[in-house]
Amino acid sequence: MPLVKEFEGCRLSAYPDPETGAEPWTIGWGTTIYYDGSPVKAGDTISQELADALLAGRLERDWGLLKKLVPGWPQFSVNQQAALLSFTYNCGPAWFGGEGFATLTTRLCHGELDKVPAALMLYVNPGGPSEAGLRRRRKAEAALWNAAPSPASNPAAEVEVRRGNPLSVPWFSQLDSSTDQARRMCFSSSCAMLLAFLRPGVLTGANGDDQYLERVHRYGDTTDPAAQIQALRSYGIEAEFTQKASFQTIEAQIAAGIPVPCGYLHRGPVEKPAGGGHWLIVVGHTPTHLIVHDPLGEADLVSGATVGGSARFCRYSRRNFGRRWMVEGEGSGWAVIAKG
Repeated sequence: MPLVKEFEGCRLSAYPDPETGAEPWTIGWGTTIYYDGSPVKAGDTISQELADALLAGRLERDWGLLKKLVPGWPQFSVNQQAALLSFTYNCGPAWFGGEGFATLTTRLCHGELDKVPAALMLYVNPGGPSEAGLRRRRKAEAALWNAAPSPASNPAAEVEVRRGNPLSVPWFSQLDSSTDQARRMCFSSSCAMLLAFLRPGVLTGANGDDQYLERVHRYGDTTDPAAQIQALRSYGIEAEFTQKASFQTIEAQIAAGIPVPCGYLHRGPVEKPAGGGHWLIVVGHTPTHLIVHDPLGEADLVSGATVGGSARFCRYSRRNFGRRWMVEGEGSGWAVIAKG
């Protein structure tokens, strides 16, 4: 979203609050909290892909909340929705109906849309060091609110932020499971990330994959593809398990806004991959790499070791991943292919 990017700016290393020099620490496009609820802290660095995905995920959540809360939201123009999205990104999603935001809330609730620009201008932190910057931002939001949508603009494209590359998929770690399945639930954790992305709110908390695993066990073992497909279908997601996936399959799914759980041989050297198999979820791609969430932690694709850590938006080379994924030749990859 151009207006948010213009005023937030993007920094790939964490920095403190400019007014206090302390918490909250910020990174990327104004991010203070990661997907798993952990705060940004001093010394953190992220990739541009992760910064963009965190922005897209926040905009998606804010848009969904505004759609539920603000009367008449579907009838607003794309520019009016974008103006309120920028305001929400800056002031926090709890502003609607919150203390200190009564005027703007009232204007929206009463349908006094012509008075919204003036109401926006009330929130500039008068006398504070951020007043000048906030005043410029409010003026830009007010101007956007009043602007007629371009005839070439596509409202769905402006507010539908699920699509992207990478996709803003939540991340689950299999190792923090409260069950006795932590070491063997990579398949369930990967499919849980797919579910959490396609059906936001169905799984809650950092251990949403435990909730999904419980559903899987109704149909079979966590390692059983048939059980995974039945569990996904029980949540209303049509999916199929295939052993004939390729990089083109992944690219088509990402273009459709759907991440792809993939199973591959993660042990042994890349020249001779081995092991019982491991699952992760592909959330994006570049010409040379896949961008993945790995529930076990980052993998060393060359040696077959596990580096560990929070493996969100990791870049796995196509060359090395492909040798472990399509071990029987081109188009022999294991994957779960879902419909939106």
